[in-house]
Amino acid sequence: MMSRLRRYKKGILLSGIVYVHRITDQRMSATPHRNLLMFEELTGPRSAKNVVLATTMWDKLHPQFDDGNKRVKGLEEKYWNVMIHHGATVERFLNTSDSAWSMIDNVVKRNKHEQKAVLLIQEETVDRKQPLLATAAGKALFLDFDRLIERQNKTMQESTVWSSSSGSMTLGTQGFQ
Repeated sequence: MMSRLRRYKKGILLSGIVYVHRITDQRMSATPHRNLLMFEELTGPRSAKNVVLATTMWDKLHPQFDDGNKRVKGLEEKYWNVMIHHGATVERFLNTSDSAWSMIDNVVKRNKHEQKAVLLIQEETVDRKQPLLATAAGKALFLDFDRLIERQNKTMQESTVWSSSSGSMTLGTQGFQ
């Protein structure tokens, strides 16, 4: 990340950013969803036009049971709609070098007509000289940490049982002594 910031300071901008998502995932679980939200905070809406939302592992789908097109439509409507609205494109990575080069060619062609990407994190830390904690990504990251700590504390409180006979702390399921 720091090397990208140094390159940005020198005026070297990104042509595109590829976000990859496994099409084999039956649903968007918590971790990929958090990663997507963090990705959105790092890039920001203005650089979304330089984002490729790539689906991978198409060769792992069972054609008789898995409908990859339906999953892509669901991703586009529920999770990727904001980035698509701001100009991101959706492409399939077919696990071949031709597929990879096609994706890169599309990014390069698009950049002949569009401005290269300035990530929101670059703008915030370099141009505005904000500390990481004050950036959109930093705020999202630490909000996520706060939620994790709160959940952990709640779990610890629920699973801690005091033994009435010895007065010592034992761990177990609530209700068992």
